[in-house]
Amino acid sequence: SWSPLAPAQRLAGLSAGFASGLLMAGGIVGGYYLFGKGHFDPAPMRELLSTAGLSSPERYLLMAAYWTFFNSLVEEYAFRWFLYRQSEQLVSPRHAVLLAAIIFMIHHSVALSAYVPWQLNTLASLGVLLAGVIW
Repeated sequence: SWSPLAPAQRLAGLSAGFASGLLMAGGIVGGYYLFGKGHFDPAPMRELLSTAGLSSPERYLLMAAYWTFFNSLVEEYAFRWFLYRQSEQLVSPRHAVLLAAIIFMIHHSVALSAYVPWQLNTLASLGVLLAGVIW
């Protein structure tokens, strides 16, 4: 591992990350069923996936693996390390967490705006902001 942490600290950090990820996943699913299910039309998303060549389960799962294991790693590096460290040069560490999380949220809000109505984008963006602060 490249982590400078002792194995016990690494395990504690990974456990906390896994637990918080499960809670956030539950929040996403719960938020969808409470607020989004009646407001989200999946037809435009299906059309977009088809246009991108992702309509077969195999291709979609390959792309999902890319988003999960590569894109998320790049985002973690960019937002949790680079932007946070740069923000720390401008503001206090506590405010740097919030600033990096806000930039993380804006990035995802712009991307989501092409796929979901503004109400769902607002709800999802608040969740992304919260996740950015927690992680």
